[in-house]
Amino acid sequence: MSKITINTVQGIGDIFWCYQKLAPYFDIININVLYLEATAIQLRAKAFCHMLPKVGTVCYVKVSAPEYKRVTRTRFNLPDGKTPIVDYAVNAPLEQGINLRELDQDSRIEEFVDLGLPKTVEQEDYLCAFVSGTKNSMVWHPDKWIEAIKQTALYVSASRIVLIGADWDKNVEGQVIAGLRDSFEIISHVGAYELADSVDVIRRSKFFLGFQSGLNVIAENYDVPQLMLYYKHLEPMLYTWCKPENVKTKFTAATFSDDFAKVLAGVMLGELV
Repeated sequence: MSKITINTVQGIGDIFWCYQKLAPYFDIININVLYLEATAIQLRAKAFCHMLPKVGTVCYVKVSAPEYKRVTRTRFNLPDGKTPIVDYAVNAPLEQGINLRELDQDSRIEEFVDLGLPKTVEQEDYLCAFVSGTKNSMVWHPDKWIEAIKQTALYVSASRIVLIGADWDKNVEGQVIAGLRDSFEIISHVGAYELADSVDVIRRSKFFLGFQSGLNVIAENYDVPQLMLYYKHLEPMLYTWCKPENVKTKFTAATFSDDFAKVLAGVMLGELV
């Protein structure tokens, strides 16, 4: 039985992409998640790791900032299994615009990862939105989120808006919810749901609008129609990891610097209904 242990970065999406690359070649994948400080945000992926069917042990390893940066900025070859513990991440090539499927010539990836969730769910008439609690000059102010969510809900003809997120997103999402209440029926699960429950909410939605996160990556795994918003400096990464057949059909990506009305107008309506 083949197995590998990887030292990797902490994001849910980051780990998912590594798993996609490794799953066709290893029976057991042990994960050492690197972190800088033991905060809820940096330890957020533990439950998700155990949803991945071939994952064995999951450990958290505290490292220095330079060491963490080294792993995120190095382009690694696909492990051959000869070394039992390796550093491995795919962030660097993806952020440079290199497609996940072009890494390691002739290698396979796990196109769909079974996370132990129902194969299909019943779609309901609501827009699901995730607004991160992140506050910096690269991301929208709550007022911009409010306008974007309103436009998207009208565009996909959703009668309700359901918001999801973690405890650390409550402050910003609370402002967004307050700005939407006069126009739409609002349901908030912010800080109330575990990851699997949040994914269920996303999968049942008519459309998912979200700040760049592992939630978008899981939604893409289940072919949920969505629009994902990235930081401007990650623009080369927009379509480097999603399924090729979903590019600008079920999966649309843009940056916070793009003209949102134009982005929304470019979404293919045939995939949203």
